[in-house]
Amino acid sequence: MIVGFFGTVAVVAGVAALWLVLRPRHPGALPPSDEVIFSNRLKVESLFRDLWRFVAVTAAGASAVRRAGLATRPELRRRTRLLAWQAGEVSNANDPRPTITGLIGVYNADGTLRGELAYVVGSRLGTAHCSLCDITHGRVRERPQWRDCRDGLPVPFETFHRNDQPEVTRMLAADKLPVVVATTTAGAVLLLGPDELERCGSSPERLVEAIGTAAERHHLEWS
Repeated sequence: MIVGFFGTVAVVAGVAALWLVLRPRHPGALPPSDEVIFSNRLKVESLFRDLWRFVAVTAAGASAVRRAGLATRPELRRRTRLLAWQAGEVSNANDPRPTITGLIGVYNADGTLRGELAYVVGSRLGTAHCSLCDITHGRVRERPQWRDCRDGLPVPFETFHRNDQPEVTRMLAADKLPVVVATTTAGAVLLLGPDELERCGSSPERLVEAIGTAAERHHLEWS
């Protein structure tokens, strides 16, 4: 009982420390400097690792989690699990990789009639370019080679335009289009940016290969 009490105190103290580091900044406050951002990142990773090491490895930590009710906090569990896995502190047998549930491609062009016309004219004049467009479409319609490669993927691949893309890709891409994003059981992950897509050289097969390589680099599994 004494061990469980002190374990509970330790976990609550760790969560409080995380909140102090991660708490939202006041809207009127000045943005943090690069040094502060880097320092906070190190603090967060260190705190998560220490907290996970206590919770996952010691019996006192497990008892404390149950007593404090923190096991029902999915965000805390997900973030500590990912950081611990990246640090090599949790085995893959007990904590599998995040699983890819879908792929999203965003073109560097608007999906409106005006946007489509502007892209066609701009691509001819050399003022507009979208490497993902070159991979998936020919001059007029979708390329058959791309359809075959897309249908061979283990998960759905959806495409959007700059003006109708989901909010999650808008946040990840930060206006640097085109991109390919993976939706996973642990959240969205940016797989390919403009440079990686350009290196595919308009080839659907090379795009699929690049997606597979990026998934391995981010330690993702296919569903």
